[in-house]
Amino acid sequence: MNFKKIHPLWIICIFVRLLLVYLPFIRKISNISKYIILFMGLGFLYKSIFGSNNEFQVKKVFWHKVRIVHAILFISASFYFENKKLSSFLLLSSVIFSLVYRFFNGHFK
Repeated sequence: MNFKKIHPLWIICIFVRLLLVYLPFIRKISNISKYIILFMGLGFLYKSIFGSNNEFQVKKVFWHKVRIVHAILFISASFYFENKKLSSFLLLSSVIFSLVYRFFNGHFK
């Protein structure tokens, strides 16, 4: 595997999404966090319907086919936000799915 070809923004994306896993446990901003996660999920849903693999975000988008998976996980996490463990698990599942998808589709080359 050649990790040198991974763009630093992808690493930042994964890091930020890992931080999101802890949002359900922060009481002071829990209502705001729920809506942030919901809007992110709706953004994934919007892009899965109206976006394409012809987009460029630094490089050509290769993850368009799985945006719907992230949408379902994020929207579910926002609906189950009161169940902190389930919500965190759904958000962590999105990150793990991203890593596995990238690895098995050869995008670590």
